[in-house]
Amino acid sequence: MATDITQYNILSMIHEIATKTKYVSPDTQSEVKQAKLTEITEEDEEQNVQLEDTLPVDKPLSRKYVPLRIEDVRIHFLPLNSAADLVKKSKFKELFNVVFFANSMVHHLTSDISSVFANKATVILETVKFMVDLQADKLKEFVDKITDMAKGAGCEVLDPCDPQSDAVAKFSFTR
Repeated sequence: MATDITQYNILSMIHEIATKTKYVSPDTQSEVKQAKLTEITEEDEEQNVQLEDTLPVDKPLSRKYVPLRIEDVRIHFLPLNSAADLVKKSKFKELFNVVFFANSMVHHLTSDISSVFANKATVILETVKFMVDLQADKLKEFVDKITDMAKGAGCEVLDPCDPQSDAVAKFSFTR
């Protein structure tokens, strides 16, 4: 479940990079529709089978892949245990302009890891907004904690974060 939420958050950010528009989930775009109960007769069922036979079959795997063109953007998905190794390699020094930490990985945000942040980097920390059974005070406590961690790593608050409505907290890092 947590990985699904992180995936959604990352995909929405990629959408915003690519389209320069705010991502709106398809679920929230349309009105919630009421369920409708109808009786299906044998005659209706036979018509549906005939319709299905005449409809073209969409085969998404047979379509040609066309990559999304985003100029000057590279996305690096790093293994969970890579944070400690990044700071040891000179090729990563001041490399990353935007850094995303999932809520389960935010403990890696230390002053050591900031050596891989580029000057004026944006640091995005996932909150626990979508965690089940968390009360408002726990949401605020987590946001306060990650804010302190970000400040400890040399970051400043970019946008105020509302623990109950924001899925991410945004910070900036300046050398």
